[in-house]
Amino acid sequence: MIIGTPHTHNAGYLLNNSSDAKTRQQADIQLCTHCETVIILQKWKEDGGWCGKCMAPICGPCADRMLTHGCEPFIRKIEAAFETAVKLKQHRRLAGLNDPPANHVPKLILTTP
Repeated sequence: MIIGTPHTHNAGYLLNNSSDAKTRQQADIQLCTHCETVIILQKWKEDGGWCGKCMAPICGPCADRMLTHGCEPFIRKIEAAFETAVKLKQHRRLAGLNDPPANHVPKLILTTP
């Protein structure tokens, strides 16, 4: 176990309690605020990033994406999908169209500014 992991405020704890002492793993973890991936903070120091807008650690792929697309919090993606579904339902109601079948899943196209 490595002592002195940064950014452990509100962090979770991973304990892989394997019977073999060599494969046993303990680590501080957090979720990436951009994609909800579990970040093991000891490995994050080597391949992670920091979002200055969220003020939180983010995973490596999101750090690379942030260079071109900026801050994209996961909650914003959920809100955009919900807003699109609400607009579609309102449009269908105003157009006098029947509700889609229960098993219909609309394809959402999310664009980033």
